[in-house]
Amino acid sequence: MKKTAKRILSLALMLTLSLAMLLPACAAEANAADIQASALKQLRLFKGVDGNFELNRALTRTEALIMLIRTLGKESEAVNGSFKHPFTDVMSWADKYIGYAYEKGLTKGVSATKLGSGNADSDMYLTFMLRALGYSDAAGDFAWDAPDALAASVGILPSGVDTADFLRADAVLVSWAALEARVKDGSQTLSQKLMDMKVLYSEEYESAKLFVQKDGGTAVSTFAELQTALNNKDVTAIQIGSDMDIPGEFLIDRENGPETLIYIKEGVTVTVSGELIALGCFFTNDGAMAITGTFDRGLNSLTNNGTITVKSGGTFCSGMTDTYNYGAVTVDNGGKLLVERGTQFYNYGNIGNDGYISVDNGGCLFNDAGKIANSGTIDLASYFEGDLSVITGTGTINDKRQ
Repeated sequence: MKKTAKRILSLALMLTLSLAMLLPACAAEANAADIQASALKQLRLFKGVDGNFELNRALTRTEALIMLIRTLGKESEAVNGSFKHPFTDVMSWADKYIGYAYEKGLTKGVSATKLGSGNADSDMYLTFMLRALGYSDAAGDFAWDAPDALAASVGILPSGVDTADFLRADAVLVSWAALEARVKDGSQTLSQKLMDMKVLYSEEYESAKLFVQKDGGTAVSTFAELQTALNNKDVTAIQIGSDMDIPGEFLIDRENGPETLIYIKEGVTVTVSGELIALGCFFTNDGAMAITGTFDRGLNSLTNNGTITVKSGGTFCSGMTDTYNYGAVTVDNGGKLLVERGTQFYNYGNIGNDGYISVDNGGCLFNDAGKIANSGTIDLASYFEGDLSVITGTGTINDKRQ
């Protein structure tokens, strides 16, 4: 009896120790997936569901196809096209994506009229990512039902991926790894290919990598905490997770390094009621910014996936910086947006102007793919790329370019 009791006790102890060893690893992998999901979202390559990444559930076939289209850099082409498909089991919100996938030969469905409502397993998702890298199962580079060996050799199958119980978290780990993987001919990485296609820009990618390297950054919820974090040169990634106001005169100077990311989380509003001057850092806004004072930037970049509103009396300006707008920038009556001093402003989203916009002194506004509604005044004195005739609204455009 004593020996039996000892054996049971020993087995219980071993099981407890094994579980204790597994829990930190599982927690670390879950945390890595959440951070990488946020980074992919910042790059517009992954989206949540109603503000939640839902990493602990399986990936549907439709979601896997949409992820492939994004990774191929073809989302804009898909949603702005008129692609069709014959499937009767596709939700209306996914019609354009599945139409694109069908017409481009990315999927044939499970039958002539059914895409298939099941989940995507690891074989399907790895096959999609390998195709995005230029490999072809049809040409014999790999077998669609056995992609693991090639996926591991090219670096898109991290050790934390569970191929047996493949969830959205696993898809995130694969997708993030794929950005650093080289395309089939070895000429460039997938991220470089997406940069060449202008799906994303190098500054955006570097800031997203910094976000991942720093485990999501130092979390701050008050202006005082933001000041403390920026006074520490060892802090190179900061995540603003609560609404805050930036009052008075506040200088952020990282011109001489280290490179620093300031990330505004979705659902958070940052108000600039004072004068914020930022040098040498990345900004990524997935939330909202309200500028009632002055927000002046130099030698840095800003990616806006959310909203930026320049209120009456507010000024949003910069010098020698890059601005990438994929969300909405609104200039209220009495507000100013100054694209000047060598600033490059790339508009892929929407600009609504009831106030004043100036493009001068070497500034350039690129509007090949975005929309501008102007009911205020726009002064163009240096560079503008796009068609002025597609700008809507009853405002005034003063074209002073030589």
